[in-house]
Amino acid sequence: MSYRITRTATLGFMLGFSAIGLAETFDRDQAVHHALAHNPDLLAIREQVTAAGGRTQVAEGARLPSLGLSYSAQSSNNPLAAFASKLNRRRVTTPDFDPARLNHPGTIDLHATQLALRLPVYAGGRLSATLQSAEELEKNVKLQYERAREITAFQALRAYLNLHAAQEGLAIADDAVKAAQEHARTTAQLARAGRIVVSDQLTAEVNLAAVQSQREQAATRLESARNQLKLAMGLPLDSEMTLAPAGFGVARRHEKYRGS
Repeated sequence: MSYRITRTATLGFMLGFSAIGLAETFDRDQAVHHALAHNPDLLAIREQVTAAGGRTQVAEGARLPSLGLSYSAQSSNNPLAAFASKLNRRRVTTPDFDPARLNHPGTIDLHATQLALRLPVYAGGRLSATLQSAEELEKNVKLQYERAREITAFQALRAYLNLHAAQEGLAIADDAVKAAQEHARTTAQLARAGRIVVSDQLTAEVNLAAVQSQREQAATRLESARNQLKLAMGLPLDSEMTLAPAGFGVARRHEKYRGS
C-alpha cells in the first residue's frame, strides 16, 4: 500500500511539472507580436485586405484581352436541325435535297469548337469605374487594417501590463493576509493571557476577514487580467501562459510594432 501511495505522489509531481513546463513564457514584445500574428479580429481584417486585392486584380484583368475556348456537341434527328448541321459544315450535296432524306434524315451528330480572342474596346467607362472603385476599397481596407494593428498592439500591451500589475497586487494581498493572520494569532494569545481586552482580538479577526476578502478580489482581478491578455493575443482561455519578469526602464511606445 505504501508503494502505491509513493508512486501516486511521484506521478502527481511529474504531471504538475509537465504542466508547468508546457506553459509558454512571454515578455512584453513577444506578447504584442503574438497578438499581431494571432488576434482573430486582426486576422479577419487581414483576409479582407486579401479579398480587396483580389477584386482589384479582377478589375484590372477585365481591361486586358481574353482568350476563350468552347466546345459543344449535339445529336438530333430533327429534319431542320439535321439540314442546318450539314449546311453549317458546308457538306450539303444534291441527294440531300431528296424529299425522303429531308423528311427522315436520321440522327445527325454535330461537334463544334470555338476559339475566340476578345478585346474590350469601349464599355462606356464601366471598366475604369469598376477598377477605381476596387482600388479605393482596397485602400480603405488597408487603412482599416493598419489602424486595427495599432489598436491590437495597444490592447495587448495594456493587457500585459495589467496582468503584471494584477500579479503584484495578488502578491501584496498575500503578504497582507500573512501579516493579518500573524496579528490575529498574537492578539488571541494576548487576550487569553489577559494582557489585552477581547475587543482588540475581535478587531484583529475582523481585519483578517477583510484582508482575506481583498485577497480574493485580487485573485479574481488576476484571472480576469490573464483572460484579457489571452483574448488579445489570440490564445485559448484554457491555455497555460506565464509572464517574463517585469523589466525596468523607459517604456517603449506601441508604435514600434507598426508594420512589423
